[in-house]
Amino acid sequence: MKEVYVGLTITALGSILPELTVSLLSALEREHEISIGNVIGDNLITITIVFGLVAAIRPFEVSLHEVVSTVPFMILVTLILLVMIRTRTKVTVSLSLMMLFVAALSLVAQTFLLQTL
Repeated sequence: MKEVYVGLTITALGSILPELTVSLLSALEREHEISIGNVIGDNLITITIVFGLVAAIRPFEVSLHEVVSTVPFMILVTLILLVMIRTRTKVTVSLSLMMLFVAALSLVAQTFLLQTL
C-alpha cells in the first residue's frame, strides 16, 4: 500500500470527524450558518495555512497524478455549491445525496488511481 494513500486516508478521517461533529451539532441546534462557516473555514485554513507551513518547513513536490485525481472533484463540488447559491434553495435531500455521491465517487476513484500507479 502506498504511503500517499495511507496518509490521505488518515488525514481525511482525522479532519472529517471533528468537522462532522460540529456541523451535526450546529444543524441540530438550527445554527446552519455555523455549519457552512465551519466547513468553508476549515477548508480554507487547511489549504492555505497548513499547506503553506508544511512547505515552509520542508518543501515538497506535488505530482501531476495527485492534482489530476483531486481537482475534478473539487471543481464538481464547487459547481454544486454554485447551483445551490444561484437557485437560493435550501440544501435539500437530493443535493445532499448528490454531495455524498461525489464524495464516494472521489474516494473510489482516488483509491483506484493511487493503487494502480
